[in-house]
Amino acid sequence: MSNELKEYNINYPVYVKLTDTGIAIMKEQHKERQLGYPNHTTPFIGKGVDDDGFSKWQLWDLMNVFGGHMTMGLELPFETTIKLVENKDK
Repeated sequence: MSNELKEYNINYPVYVKLTDTGIAIMKEQHKERQLGYPNHTTPFIGKGVDDDGFSKWQLWDLMNVFGGHMTMGLELPFETTIKLVENKDK
């Protein structure tokens, strides 16, 4: 295992397995956004997942959505193992 540091742009994709807590957080944020637009009722869709159960995010978006929920003692919104993509085009 190399200790060499590599750069990773926050716009590149990462893959995580959302937990039930993470899905509940996304549903609550969707509901809060809907309150600002009472005549616009878009159903909650969530994130698509691949065959292994991972959903794709830009790193900045993952931090934006779940950053406030990543505190010791709280249920995690996604599993602790994430996949980073070396080729940003994947």
